[in-house]
Amino acid sequence: RQLCRAAGELGIRVILDGVFSHTGSDSRYFNREGRYGPGGAYNDQNSPYYGWYSFRNWPGEYDSWWGFDTLPNVNETNPEFDRFINGQDGIVSKWLRAGASGWRLDVADELPDEFIDSLSAAAKAEKPDALILGEVWEDASNKSAYGVRRRYLLGGQLDSVMNYPFRDAIIGFLLGGNPKDFGETIENIVENYPPQCLNLLMNHIGTHDTERVLTLLGGEPAGSRGREWQSQQRLSEAQRHKGLQRLKLATAIQYILPGVPCIYYGDEAGLEGYRDPFNRA
Repeated sequence: RQLCRAAGELGIRVILDGVFSHTGSDSRYFNREGRYGPGGAYNDQNSPYYGWYSFRNWPGEYDSWWGFDTLPNVNETNPEFDRFINGQDGIVSKWLRAGASGWRLDVADELPDEFIDSLSAAAKAEKPDALILGEVWEDASNKSAYGVRRRYLLGGQLDSVMNYPFRDAIIGFLLGGNPKDFGETIENIVENYPPQCLNLLMNHIGTHDTERVLTLLGGEPAGSRGREWQSQQRLSEAQRHKGLQRLKLATAIQYILPGVPCIYYGDEAGLEGYRDPFNRA
């Protein structure tokens, strides 16, 4: 509340990151490690949270996010879970009421349409100008996920998305790609997206899910090399100089294109690093 109030006095709004497709195994809802006593879906089939998860063989075998057993998947269409997140006094409304101005939805393509519908309605009911922004890596106007054509930008769901297509186009161009491919990618998004969304696009050239842009633009491509190789790499003086020159060009393009420029913390200070976790050093 203090943060949002102080930010608001400076004309800044705070958007929260909503990770609603999975929880931690060490959360009070799953409680695999027993941190919260005897309850939780892992320890008690009568737990109010048991129905949130999909157990193949309780308790040790369950669906998890991309196979990471510390991140058990949630059944977003479970009525109790939906009510917990999107109900009248649910998580979405609670934090908007406390001063937040919107939600960024992690892995939006892994959230069912019905859940995004419910979340968007809850947010707009609490705060009509709340922003709902989705993590979508492809063209969000025509994406299919898990065999379903998504309707992110058709109304009632997302106001905008993270703009990975622009990022890929900028980096591809600066690494020697065909300028025609750059232009085609930009034009496709400009033509396909509603103008209301286009002007709100989250235009980034680096995130916590990618290599540091300075390393990407100046360093040796990681390719399929593993963490040991990535952990030992640092840019040489020549590589860093080349990366900085390219980064200035990338940033100039980023700020000129339609949408809202977004900087991943540390990029402005020239941090290096290959893929997660080295991009968070």
